[in-house]
This record gives sequence, C-alpha cells and structure tokens, in this order.
Amino acid sequence: GGAEGDHPPGLLRALGPAACRALSSANILLIGAGAIGCEVLKNLAAVGACTAPGAALTVTDMDRIERSNLSRQLLFRDRDVGDLKSSAAARAVGMMNPRTTVVPHDRRVGEGAGDGDFWTDGTAADVAVTALDNVEARLYVDAQCVAHGLGLVDAGTLGSRGNVQAVVPGASESYGSSADPPEPAVPVCTLKHFPYETSHTVEWARDLFGGLFGARPNKAAWTAGAVAETGPAAAAAALWE
Repeated sequence: GGAEGDHPPGLLRALGPAACRALSSANILLIGAGAIGCEVLKNLAAVGACTAPGAALTVTDMDRIERSNLSRQLLFRDRDVGDLKSSAAARAVGMMNPRTTVVPHDRRVGEGAGDGDFWTDGTAADVAVTALDNVEARLYVDAQCVAHGLGLVDAGTLGSRGNVQAVVPGASESYGSSADPPEPAVPVCTLKHFPYETSHTVEWARDLFGGLFGARPNKAAWTAGAVAETGPAAAAAALWE
C-alpha cells in the first residue's frame, strides 16, 4: 500500500504522487458520521486514504440511523435503519474501497468523555476532521489538536450555507481563535438522543408538551370542525391535500 502503482493514473495526475502517498499512509480521525461525515468518508475512500499498512480511518458517532436520515446521508440504506452510523458507514466504505481500513466507534468526544486514546496512544490521528453539529464539541476538538500538534479540518452547514476551515499546526490560526455566532437552536438529534445540558432537557420537554397538548388537540379540533362543516368525505380529502 502507498506505492504509486496502487493509485489510479487519473488520481496521480490530479493530486500528484506525494499527496497520494500521504493520503494512503495517513491516520485520520473523523468525528461525526452524519450528512457531512458521509460525504467526507466517500471522498476519502475515493482518493485511497488510509490504505497503507498501519494506517487507519477512525470514525466515531454515537447516533443510530433513522429513516429520516436516508434522504441526506448518502452511505445509508433502508437495511441500516437502527444501526450505529459509524458501523454502517464503515461497511459502506468497505464496499467502495476494500483497501481503506476503517475503525468505527460509538464514543462521545468531549470533556470527561474518556476519549484520550484518540489523541495520545500509538495509533493517534495525524489529522482530525470534524463533522459536528455544535460549537462546544468543535472547540474541544480544536483544543486537543492544538495541544497535540494535529491538523484539523472543520466543516459545517446551516440551511443552504456551508463552511470549511483547514487548520495547519504552526502555520494558521486555530478554530477557536475566532468566535462563531451563538447557535440559534438546539440540534434535533441532540434533543432526541443525547441531551447533556439542562437547556436540552427543557427544550425536549417543551417540544413533547407542544406535540401532545398543542399540535394534536388543534388538529383534532380542526378535523371535528371540518367534518361538521363539509362532511366526513370532504374532510378526509382535505387531510390528504
């Protein structure tokens, strides 16, 4: 692995032999296997990353796949619903490029999470790639990369907007050197699966209360009014519009 002959000629022409060798021998830590994480994994598999002996692409994500994920997270299929995102993503990468070594985890990365071996053991990453949905986790990963002299590639989206930042140790500012605007809302996946702050629990309770005692009664009242006014058939037809 890692020899020029292991890479397609088109890739060698596009990236150059040195970049291809660096990619194949890199140890990469990807944090998050959602929409952005799936794109990153697909691209890394396509360029032959982590294919040399001793190289590994470590991916960690605590979430499990829901059916609603399938429309935007391209590595997952119907059969994967309910599985860990990291494990399903590793299987998908294995089908795309069997030579890429993928190590899946379902561990949280953050203060007190016990993620020290991601940064300090013998297989620690050369570069971290973040595909996260909150600023706090990004700042934590950035601090670890600064402390251990690792490269960082951070990517994020909000609606139709996107951002990517590459951090080179000793040559560029870190992610935490500039402040992001405050997050306008708590991500839905955090609320549903891993609320870790009091505000998350309060927001989850408000959302549940609104659904049970707001949306459903309002829908029932509207349906009852429509049936009384137009009849059952017309009301039923209106529900499908």
